[in-house]
Amino acid sequence: MFATAAPERWARAVADHLGIFDEVVASSHQHNLKGVRKAEALVERFGEGGFCYVGDSLADLAVWRRAGSAVLVGPAARLDSAGASLPPVETRFPDPQLASLVAALRALRPHQWSKNLLAFVPLLVSGNVEDMQGRRVQH
Repeated sequence: MFATAAPERWARAVADHLGIFDEVVASSHQHNLKGVRKAEALVERFGEGGFCYVGDSLADLAVWRRAGSAVLVGPAARLDSAGASLPPVETRFPDPQLASLVAALRALRPHQWSKNLLAFVPLLVSGNVEDMQGRRVQH
């Protein structure tokens, strides 16, 4: 089942394109299927704790609280470490943009910077900083 707060027309287009869902439950003009309403619809269909819910936002907490298990996507991948009460988490898919940022930071190797700066401490302490500016020191 594909359950979303998105408009039903959009949800059906996504479901048709993917071809992996046997049922679509989405928002209509009269009924916004977000948060608690989505949780109620899923519990009515599958029973309390009878489903695994994949979500990506704080609005999904109401659904996860009634699910049997959770899959966390994007920013939600950090929810359980923030103290949110969730059912057992099956999988976490981090935010691809955040993962790219983390990879970039790792590539910069900031933990090495302090060590590299220590290489200049003897020069700074010796008072020979002018040597770095291309001046010749007369001995």
